[in-house]
Amino acid sequence: MIVKSFVLKRQSLDSIAAQIDARTIAVVRPQRKIEALFREAIRLTLVQKKRSDAELSQIEAYFLEMSPDAAYQADVKATVEGIATYLREGMYVQTSAVAVEDYVLAKCARMCAEAVNACVKGRFIDGTEIMLCRSDAAGEQFFDWTASREQIRERCTDTPLVISGGYGRLDSGYVVRVGKDGAHLMATLIAEVLKAESIEFHIEDHGVDGIPAMTYDEAAHYCASDRAPFSSSAIWPAKNAGIPILVKDIADDSFAGTLISTESVHRTAVLCDKDLVLITVYGTGLLGRVGMSGGISVLLPPPA
Repeated sequence: MIVKSFVLKRQSLDSIAAQIDARTIAVVRPQRKIEALFREAIRLTLVQKKRSDAELSQIEAYFLEMSPDAAYQADVKATVEGIATYLREGMYVQTSAVAVEDYVLAKCARMCAEAVNACVKGRFIDGTEIMLCRSDAAGEQFFDWTASREQIRERCTDTPLVISGGYGRLDSGYVVRVGKDGAHLMATLIAEVLKAESIEFHIEDHGVDGIPAMTYDEAAHYCASDRAPFSSSAIWPAKNAGIPILVKDIADDSFAGTLISTESVHRTAVLCDKDLVLITVYGTGLLGRVGMSGGISVLLPPPA
């Protein structure tokens, strides 16, 4: 079994469908462009109290072009109309913009996954049904690892399988965004639970900044920055299970990708790329020594 995470672009739909075979579980999320269109529709309706018919028409046209399948097209029209009604009703009530955005963008992710599934004719699962979250008495929200793993074991039983990624559901029923990019976390968690052979991230970037190979720890540190293509939290399930992750550019097949595993092409303690320098310091002498990191000095050459 191979678990693959895709960002869907209209022009890459055929390529994505061709990579989903009988052994594949695919997690699908929207491209930034279509997410921005959904956010604009939300902003116009809830902030400016205006209708967003033009934006919703663009959204409907975007998805209708994905597949000529009659059942799929009927679902697209019904979903867009449902979103339009939901936003119009939101114009007249006091509601949380964050909650509305999470709910609507989860619908966007579902529409993307359904577009892919209309091509591959596999089984579809709404990711909010298996990515479970909970809130405590203080209202803090947490990802429920145990409950999510149980749902994956029960629901992800056959392939090919297409799942909408990025969003989960609270115990109260509300839809919430899972981290910076929950689609990748979902992919690695599924791979860990089902003991997949490998994981692939197909993203809108040149791998992890074009770096050919990294260890799990190097990638986790690197992806802790705001500029990273995905969150470091997505790496830990793969590391726990020892499953390699290949990060590829969805729009550029010429790049072999960044391989994240136990091995790295870097044999020194310093990893440099563009304007970022990552220095990893190991040693038991660091344990319990408060302020030790502040005493580490690095001499770098002057800029050229």
